[in-house]
Amino acid sequence: MSSLAVDTLAQNTVKIRHIPYVSYNSSFYIHGTDMYNFTDVYKRRERPLPPRWILANLNYAITTWDNLTTFQNNYWTCPPKARCEYPAFQSLAVDVQCIPRGVEKNGSVVHHPSTEATNLQLDLAEGLINSTISLEYPTTDEFVNLGPLIFRWLLLVNADTQTHVPLAMECAFYWTVHSYRAIVRNGTLNENITATWTNTTDRDTTPHDIVIKPPNCLRENSTIIESPQLTPDNCSNYVLADSHASLQTYLTDEQGGFVGSATNATKSGDTELYFNTPNLIIRTMLGYFYIGSIQTLSSKDLAGNVTNYAQRLADTLTYCVRTAPRQFDPHNASDPGIYGQTWANVAWYPDDLYHISWGYLVLPIAFVLCGALFFAATVVLTWRDTKWKSSMLAAMFHGLSPADLNAMGNVDSYADIREVGQNVQARLVSTELGKKLMSREAIMAMD
Repeated sequence: MSSLAVDTLAQNTVKIRHIPYVSYNSSFYIHGTDMYNFTDVYKRRERPLPPRWILANLNYAITTWDNLTTFQNNYWTCPPKARCEYPAFQSLAVDVQCIPRGVEKNGSVVHHPSTEATNLQLDLAEGLINSTISLEYPTTDEFVNLGPLIFRWLLLVNADTQTHVPLAMECAFYWTVHSYRAIVRNGTLNENITATWTNTTDRDTTPHDIVIKPPNCLRENSTIIESPQLTPDNCSNYVLADSHASLQTYLTDEQGGFVGSATNATKSGDTELYFNTPNLIIRTMLGYFYIGSIQTLSSKDLAGNVTNYAQRLADTLTYCVRTAPRQFDPHNASDPGIYGQTWANVAWYPDDLYHISWGYLVLPIAFVLCGALFFAATVVLTWRDTKWKSSMLAAMFHGLSPADLNAMGNVDSYADIREVGQNVQARLVSTELGKKLMSREAIMAMD
């Protein structure tokens, strides 16, 4: 059938066929976990840090401008054209809260109002960023339901060294447990956080195992299993002390973390902007906050950019936690790493519907009907005519001269042709009727 004859409306018209699975389909899953237990020791400096793949993911997230869809595609598996629905599940995660703080101005120098950052100041004439980290819980009541603290980011930002737009921000990163509902449609993940729970009573800042236990357990058909190192509990989520401390070590590092400052080094007469920055994270803040640019941001817009930047970091840490293989004992080869996975329990496969455009079929249908009518007319008009078939002898006798035909008599039937043709020898001869087959007897009679 011609491609013009069928107009496919699969993209516009899709019929969903509901197919419930009796058991969960373990080939389609989404990641979730109840444990963070990753750490690595860098021998040269003899200090624990997160594994290299976590550091690479963090750097990627803060140095790219996309919306982390690259990470989201690694959360799940589902057939390309299907719709997979996953049961409600929970996963350990990292959350963040950011609040703007009023700066304390002393001439051209501003100070952060937090009591833990009394030495954090910024010279508005040259300073663009001054950032530090605190591991102590905030004393302000502006944070709501703050869980076990990973770190607190204290930041001073000046959007422009000419017009002076200073801003003080405070962001708290903490451990939490999210409840999710997730659906994959046409290769796109739609994941919603339906509830959040954290341990607001755990305010111990010394290294310790962190436990978060939601009141409602959503572990339905999940391969998540409990750690044998801690007390088994179906709803408990764990962050091991060493892993928690190694993450804090990286984030407080002056060479690779959030501690440092950036200044405007542009001089009069320069055709380009020049900055002094200590590390990668501080350097990415310059472009992300649009500071030092031609279009100066307001304090409100700048606060939104800082909050967005912090949320990207929290989402990246959550991605690392959810998709990492868990190992209870990395030195025990018999204890393999496993992933926390929640299986899909319902899938819909789309039925493609086709709409036939009959206008495109007029010519093909007319051609077929004319052929059928021609065949039927041929049969009717030649119904009683002599039939020739299946022999070269028929063609030979059809070309005999009139003299031979008169001599041989009636040879209309195929049986007559076979009988007479056994003893006939003929060749082509020019006659008054043109080239004709003539037998030897007819040729001799002409002579």
